[in-house]
Amino acid sequence: MKLLGFSIKDYRRIKAFEMTLGDNGLYKIKGPNGQGKTSVIKSLEFLLAGKRGSVRDGATKATVVGHIKDGTQEWTIERDLTPDNKMNLKVHGSQSGKRDKAPQAFLDALINELTFDPRPFMNKTANERVKMYTEIMGLDFSNENKRIGSLCTLRLNTGRKIKDIGNPEIPFELSSIDVPDMKSLYAEKEKLMQEHQKRLADVTVYNAEQANKASKIEKFTGALENLTNQQTAVIEKIERIRQELEENEALLLTLDTRVEAGKKLISECEHPLPFKPEPVLDLSGITKKIQDAEAISDKLAMRSEYEAKIKQKADLQKEYDEYDSEITALRKRKIEKAALVDSPVDGLELRIGDDGEELFYNGRPSDDWAESEVLRVSAELCAAKHPDLRCIFIDGGESYDKKSLESLHEWAVKNDIQAIITIVDDVPDDSSAEENTFWIEDGEAHAV
Repeated sequence: MKLLGFSIKDYRRIKAFEMTLGDNGLYKIKGPNGQGKTSVIKSLEFLLAGKRGSVRDGATKATVVGHIKDGTQEWTIERDLTPDNKMNLKVHGSQSGKRDKAPQAFLDALINELTFDPRPFMNKTANERVKMYTEIMGLDFSNENKRIGSLCTLRLNTGRKIKDIGNPEIPFELSSIDVPDMKSLYAEKEKLMQEHQKRLADVTVYNAEQANKASKIEKFTGALENLTNQQTAVIEKIERIRQELEENEALLLTLDTRVEAGKKLISECEHPLPFKPEPVLDLSGITKKIQDAEAISDKLAMRSEYEAKIKQKADLQKEYDEYDSEITALRKRKIEKAALVDSPVDGLELRIGDDGEELFYNGRPSDDWAESEVLRVSAELCAAKHPDLRCIFIDGGESYDKKSLESLHEWAVKNDIQAIITIVDDVPDDSSAEENTFWIEDGEAHAV
């Protein structure tokens, strides 16, 4: 299906423009900057895809009319746009087998996502080009990529754990070791402590009894000393005052009696024995045994820790290998998927490696493609999608040199495609000298 021609009135910058096309090849729309070249491409996108634009200032309606032909069948497409953004579409004609389609559904079947921009790779990164290519070719790696991403994260974390473990060294060689019974050793220590506490309690009771005896003797001795002092005072008083001798003799007798009684009490008291020293608890023997046993237990713990690390490392390595194996299988599945799709462009291939997918053209990765190669790949992908309407539209073609434009024309003829490109250029004195070129100035077709 080919575009016979189209006309534009009051759309964006275009006042009035009309263009008639041949069967295939490159058609150039030229003119100075800001004269409406891009508006021509946008008007075709408005006509076929329904992408709204704007009505030229001062106009009451924008209209774009296109004529397409497929063999003996022809269609006229007319789309209007009002300043308040209301759109009206009419399609005159019919297509066998598609009579039940709505007008826009009929138009959607004529084009594809590359029709109005066959250079999608131009400003894309390598990853974005791969994504666009796989979408165009119907290759869906989303499940595999999602699982691979998850597995790579798990594998990375597992690898870090393996690295953290390192290569554990055997702390020592264990021969036959007589491991003491720590429970019985602690029980023996507890028994010794209890016996010591009992002996300590007995000594405390004994010492308390002896202290009580000493307290009594001290009390009686103090009283005796007091009486003795009184006796001495009385004797001195007798000597000083003989005239009171008679009265004091009776008192002396009383005091003598009391002194004798006090002496008797003291003599009758049981004198305390010397204090016993507190018993000394010697735990050095059992402590040494416990220390030796704990040292052996520490060695056994070190050995167990070593064996646990060796097992953990082996388990992690198995887990890592399983992740790696699944990642390899998923990549193989992606390769098998890609192999089922034939590349629509000679020399273009999708390579799948450990780091993901990458597009190659004539053996070179997409980052190394020349601008002309990017355009060629994009245009051929557009053609490979087999749009019913064999047209592509390229805006901003002034960056291509003469050789690139000639190559694009040859490619369009070879693939039976109509390629329309806009190029910034001043209108020459003889604008009719250039074949397949339409000039536009101030929003109108330049008079030839």
